[in-house]
Amino acid sequence: MSKRLIDGPREHPSSNSDQVFFNIGLSGELGDNFSWNAGYVHSTARLDVLNNDNFNNARRAAALDAVVNPANGQIVCNITLTNPSAYPGCLPLNVFGKGSENAAALAWIVGSSVFTAHTTMDDVSGSVTGTPFSTWAGPVNMALSGEWRKIGYEASN
Repeated sequence: MSKRLIDGPREHPSSNSDQVFFNIGLSGELGDNFSWNAGYVHSTARLDVLNNDNFNNARRAAALDAVVNPANGQIVCNITLTNPSAYPGCLPLNVFGKGSENAAALAWIVGSSVFTAHTTMDDVSGSVTGTPFSTWAGPVNMALSGEWRKIGYEASN
């Protein structure tokens, strides 16, 4: 079975992102033949996403597992008979046929979900360049550089 719930609400996501970057650098000379530079970068980013009218897949699965209640002959969610406290208020969802979905059952399986992501980065770099000596062919140039970077990511919902 494959069906798109056309009578259900459409998702209305909204997101907000805040980003902060901090950069600093220094440079200088070491005597007449060498120069150096160093830098640091720190950045953070936070992304908040709110999905309104998002299908709750666990609730949808419970609503789709409909059975006849032997006590009264009514169609109910199977979970209501086997573990009533797991999904209180479960309403059976009929997905067979166009427009067959009960509005109350659709409302029960739809909700909002929140997702938050934090990203951080720290980067330290530096270099030394210069001419340590000269030969008959001219100056001998050298460069030495290094960088350290740490990137972090954390997500929650």
